[in-house]
Amino acid sequence: RMHSTGVLRLLQLNLWNLSGDAPARRTELSAILQHHQPDICCFQETVLGATGVSHEHVWEPLGYQTFHAPLPTWPGAVVNGGSTGNTIVSRLPMLKRQVFELPAGPWPEERNVAAAAVDVGLGRSLHILNTHLAWRPEDDQTRTRQVRAVIDQLLPPSRSRDVIICGDLNTTPGTPSLELLLANGFTDAWAQHGLGPGYTWAHQNPNMGLTAEYDRRIDYILLANGLRCRTIEMVGVSPITGASVSDHFGLVAEVEL
Repeated sequence: RMHSTGVLRLLQLNLWNLSGDAPARRTELSAILQHHQPDICCFQETVLGATGVSHEHVWEPLGYQTFHAPLPTWPGAVVNGGSTGNTIVSRLPMLKRQVFELPAGPWPEERNVAAAAVDVGLGRSLHILNTHLAWRPEDDQTRTRQVRAVIDQLLPPSRSRDVIICGDLNTTPGTPSLELLLANGFTDAWAQHGLGPGYTWAHQNPNMGLTAEYDRRIDYILLANGLRCRTIEMVGVSPITGASVSDHFGLVAEVEL
């Protein structure tokens, strides 16, 4: 059931596989879910079915359903016997579910979209698209091809107002791949309502290490133009349990339906 307020709460977060202190990070993820109470979560680098610290054991006791889009050729795709991929987690009924393969770049890395229609009540459904685009900063040409495939094959012909794209898009504002999405009827929720630069990949995060030269905003919640963001904030900047949940910071948004 939808909230009586007609507001959907959405969480976007790259889970960083089982890297680092996975048990501590799993405890922090549970605390985040209990604190923010999201209706729908879009996770990337999820690991399901792993021995010991599998991610689905965090949210299933909290009443969430899981739709997982595995990535068999991802480096380290099998972690502790588990399956890595993009995952939509929902407290609302998921109707049609689809895994859509994206065009590959010059490297042997599979990418996909987990797509689900979610029943928000009153005979209305939202189309949630969750993806993780090519990661190399210099590879925006591949990301643009991947975005074009999403636009051509996953967006309803009518350019429905009921589409939300979440993901680790691995690109910064102003790049061709992101501009292509904005030109096709999407609003960047952070650009609209976020406070500050919104760096989701930042040296402030102790899990990031020294692998990036500069802080970047690469994780997004994008709303079709018929949807309105009421609030958006970063998640994971101040850990609840003391452990940083990932090497990314997440986003939580309230979307008016």
